[in-house]
Amino acid sequence: YAVIGLLCVKLALSFYEHYFPDSVFTKIMGSHEADWLTSLLTISIFAIPVVTSILFNVPGKNKS
Repeated sequence: YAVIGLLCVKLALSFYEHYFPDSVFTKIMGSHEADWLTSLLTISIFAIPVVTSILFNVPGKNKS
């Protein structure tokens, strides 16, 4: 749900960008850095649990 929420926020901000194209906030959100940050956050939502599971065994694995 976190990824869907993040993408919904980005979509909502795109409406703001459409109606206020000369705003400073629009220039920041329309930059390549903002796109990279969104991509990094989206990837980290999936990658962090995998990495912590491999390195620290968190959450613990079932030994059934």
